[in-house]
Amino acid sequence: MKRIATDNDGFTLMELIVVVAIIGIAAAVAIPTLMSELPKFKVNGAVRNLASDMQWAKMKAVAENNEFVMKFDMTENCNKDKYWIYDDNGSDGVTLTCSNGDLVPTDTTKETLVKTGVLPTGIKFGRALAGIKRTSCPDTIDTDGIHLPSGGSILTFQTNGLPSGTGGSVYLIPSQDDENNAQRTDRWRAISVSSTGRIKGWKYELSAQNCGNSQGPWSPL
Repeated sequence: MKRIATDNDGFTLMELIVVVAIIGIAAAVAIPTLMSELPKFKVNGAVRNLASDMQWAKMKAVAENNEFVMKFDMTENCNKDKYWIYDDNGSDGVTLTCSNGDLVPTDTTKETLVKTGVLPTGIKFGRALAGIKRTSCPDTIDTDGIHLPSGGSILTFQTNGLPSGTGGSVYLIPSQDDENNAQRTDRWRAISVSSTGRIKGWKYELSAQNCGNSQGPWSPL
């Protein structure tokens, strides 16, 4: 039997149209907010992954009883979106060469590439292109993305799990967050390795005034 339409059908259709319209409006409002937060999600994930890899290299150095080395490519222009971990079999330092976008050992009998880390798209090592004023502090945050012993870009974990030298810091930010663009310092992140081997994540926080700390106003992540 053919069904006869009633007034209730019209109200049901109208309600559906209203619901769809509300969902569309909510999505239009929420999507830009989510997109603006995406770089923060990415950089937080990059910090977690890098800190985990640092901890892994530290534990492997103890377990294997030889040094494990992490290399960050800041100046050699082989691949600035990656970092590498090597098993330094002789604990005598690594000698590397760039091959197809990777820094590989020149003598695989002395050291072995055991792990490669890749930064998420849109995330880079560094803090700014040309220095950012440290709020009320007199000096600035400089441009370097890596602060490791002797100003180099190598972090070495010794057989006792301690870093060679005095430790250091690695900085990560969304590529768009430099002083020529968004200047979203709230999305700047750092990972520190202390001389005692402690690995810790940090976030840039304007309220964390600490002018005695040359790394600027940072608070635990």
